[in-house]
Amino acid sequence: MPSGPIRGSMRVMRWRPLIFVAGFLLAAVGGYLVARSAAPAEKDMEVAEKRKSARARLPHEMINPDPEFRKGTRPAFEADREAQEAGALVGQRTLVFANRAAMEEFLARAGGKVNVMGRLDRLFALRIGFLNYGDFASLLDGSEQIGLNFSATFPESETVSAQPGAVPMGNGLLEWLGITGDHSSWGQGVRIAVLDTGVSAHSAFGGQLIPIGAAGDPNGHGTAVTSMILGNTPLLPGVAPGSTVLAFQVADENGYSDSFRIAEGILAAMDAGAIIINISLGSTGDSALLRSVVAMAREAGVLIVAPTGNSGTNQVLMPAAYDGVIGVGAVDKAGQVLAFSNTGRGIDLVAPGYGLNAAWTGDGAAAVSGTSFSGPIVAGMIAGVMQQMGVSNVQAWDIILRNLDETGQPGYDEIAGNGTPNVPRALSSGTVGIHDAAFASYWVDPARPDQMQVTIQNRGTEPLVNTTVTVKGPAGTRYFNATTLKVGAIQTFSVPMGRSNGGSANFETSVTISGGKQDARPGNNIRVETHTPSTGW
Repeated sequence: MPSGPIRGSMRVMRWRPLIFVAGFLLAAVGGYLVARSAAPAEKDMEVAEKRKSARARLPHEMINPDPEFRKGTRPAFEADREAQEAGALVGQRTLVFANRAAMEEFLARAGGKVNVMGRLDRLFALRIGFLNYGDFASLLDGSEQIGLNFSATFPESETVSAQPGAVPMGNGLLEWLGITGDHSSWGQGVRIAVLDTGVSAHSAFGGQLIPIGAAGDPNGHGTAVTSMILGNTPLLPGVAPGSTVLAFQVADENGYSDSFRIAEGILAAMDAGAIIINISLGSTGDSALLRSVVAMAREAGVLIVAPTGNSGTNQVLMPAAYDGVIGVGAVDKAGQVLAFSNTGRGIDLVAPGYGLNAAWTGDGAAAVSGTSFSGPIVAGMIAGVMQQMGVSNVQAWDIILRNLDETGQPGYDEIAGNGTPNVPRALSSGTVGIHDAAFASYWVDPARPDQMQVTIQNRGTEPLVNTTVTVKGPAGTRYFNATTLKVGAIQTFSVPMGRSNGGSANFETSVTISGGKQDARPGNNIRVETHTPSTGW
């Protein structure tokens, strides 16, 4: 099917430059990205919704052709039908050559017939622009690797919003993740690259921001993304405020980028010493060049984190869909996967992505939603675990991945991936003697709507034996016994839905450890929820 950018307009709520007040809370009041002030001390602060204007066109970034281009005999005009059909940028290609000599020979042949819009000397790669496909084709000798260049932007959509009842995060991110106390040193010594619209300086960043190239953020998106990592105030909390963020502007003021620019940014980030790269941009087009650069980063031990997308479709955007990239979807404060969060192969986990307090340009703040902001939360977690546990970036990600909390459908699924992050569990994963039996999720298999599946999980560091599970529902109370649960393992039990006339069904599940063992986290032992057939939870 044709590929192309995800388009629409991101909505955020903004405050004028802020007076930071400890304990200030932000609460959403409706809409996709809508929030209001909740602090009595700031009642008079102006709150205005900012809607980015619709983008008028895709930026082909064509440069006026060389004067020589207008002279002489050239092939008859030929439209770029291949790019049109693929949804790629028309009049552009990427070329990769076997060596520098081959690249220079092409450039010598090209003269003024095409525009060299970019080059990656390390890869012997060029980004070529042309007005006439025939001119471009006449320069090729068959030895080049030819690729399409796809538009990319921050994933957004006005067509799909969060489901009714979605709970905004406000400034509660750290509490949700289980991060307590002074965490200002988290991520210290770790360099994280943010490839976005740029990043503006902000009082919440504590001097940990290093712009690479152009400084500032003409859009605001990159600044909000960065605050998920660097935010260091009660109003604007970030996960790893001790880390260093290297800001690369790879998208313009409207949020547009492309496969070549993202690939270029990855290489530049690696050269600058970044070992974690957050790319809150995406495309539905598969670029051979970008895929190759992502593989290079993976082989070099660099982790790339990217969003799955916000169109609510069963298609994970590139680069999140590429092997080795950590693809992140979005949940609300209640742990519900959000309706706009893209699903499909390539999703690794879900993280908060609704109604988050974020920094904005002009030393301001905004309430933001989307998988764009779920990704940097995971990037910050990796940096935090690295610094706290003294491990590498790859080891930190492995620890986080092995200690995710089960959610939704039992086991890995293409909606929630492997689950939601649990920072205390990750940090204590090397501590022996922790017993923790937890309720994990309710789920109804569409193929068996008359059954409720109840899943529990061992979130401790010791095996659990004879764990009692009690489920109260419309069909009565059922008792189960989980004979043995290995560390991290789950077990699922089915109970009759038991509702009449297709109405709502209330369930209460409790989990109890046997053998006189003390449950380290009793707060996750009980869950009461109501299931409605038409809307789910």
